[in-house]
Amino acid sequence: EEAKARVARMSNMSFQPVCNGCETKADSLAARVETQSPEYSDGAQVASGTTITVYATKPDEN
Repeated sequence: EEAKARVARMSNMSFQPVCNGCETKADSLAARVETQSPEYSDGAQVASGTTITVYATKPDEN
């Protein structure tokens, strides 16, 4: 939710979450981000209009 709010404040950017195995909002909230595209680089900026894709996984149920 925080990431979506931050992206919403940026013009012409799109946020695309991908969470395999997430079926409910609770699953998504419990998911852990594994990687993103483009990759994070300290001090780097992405161009306006860039799509940021975040790949997350649902935690194993014990």
